[in-house]
Amino acid sequence: MPFFATSDFCNIYYESKGQGEPVILVHGLSSDHFVWKDVVKYLSKKYQVITYDQRGHGASSKDAKFVDGKLSMKLLARDLHELIEYFGFDNVNLLGWSLGATTEWAYLRDYGTEHLKTMSFVDMSPKCVSEGDWQLGQWCGEYTPEVDKMLRHKFQTDFPAAMQIQAPYAQRKTPAAQVSPEEAAMMAKVWDELLANCVPHIMAALWSDFCEEDYREDAKKDDVPTFLAYSGDGRDFCPENGEWLRDNIPAETKLVIFENSGHGLVLEEGDKFNRELEAFLDTYNK
Repeated sequence: MPFFATSDFCNIYYESKGQGEPVILVHGLSSDHFVWKDVVKYLSKKYQVITYDQRGHGASSKDAKFVDGKLSMKLLARDLHELIEYFGFDNVNLLGWSLGATTEWAYLRDYGTEHLKTMSFVDMSPKCVSEGDWQLGQWCGEYTPEVDKMLRHKFQTDFPAAMQIQAPYAQRKTPAAQVSPEEAAMMAKVWDELLANCVPHIMAALWSDFCEEDYREDAKKDDVPTFLAYSGDGRDFCPENGEWLRDNIPAETKLVIFENSGHGLVLEEGDKFNRELEAFLDTYNK
């Protein structure tokens, strides 16, 4: 199994498929590189596609000395920066989904866009808590400071219960009776696999950290072409999240709303996602 060692000697698992301009895919909280398998199969016909397991996830190190008391978005961004350095990339296409998008904003804050050709963000808010004049946090604006305090405590004291609270928001608004049995089975399988691979205190630490952050000003520093993919039938994030980014990122942007998807749009409308992402990448990787 291929690993690279970070500057603090944490082993990060990665896979590289295909040849061509490089694309790095960054997964979300409690997930791992495998969630990208269909995207990798599609894009690796013309691109070099790198997936990896973020620290504390999948096959990457979960040892206490690498995670306890130190997990943060800043650290995940450093891991990503060192992965880019490990491959020697100067113009990489970067894409993050959910927490992976937050890793991108943390990267943008600390390292800028010097080594980036494009950025892509999938279904995430640059500020997850809705307060004051900001009402575009998680749960389509319903994730308030009071909810945040409750859920952080729940993550630390009763992880399965916390995940059960979050679970409905990862699904579509569409009534269950209108969801095909195939889709329901697929999403149930994905959710079961996520729960099976979770290390509760790692997930709790990252949840607390990214909910404390506000990356709105960092998002405004994105000066490379940017692809935005957002759910149109979601409970977690809404089209307005993508529209805010489109209107505030100074670079060229392409916003695509996935009308029939929730937070799992990469899986729920996989064919459309792959085509739209490919078209975007082809525009800037000639």
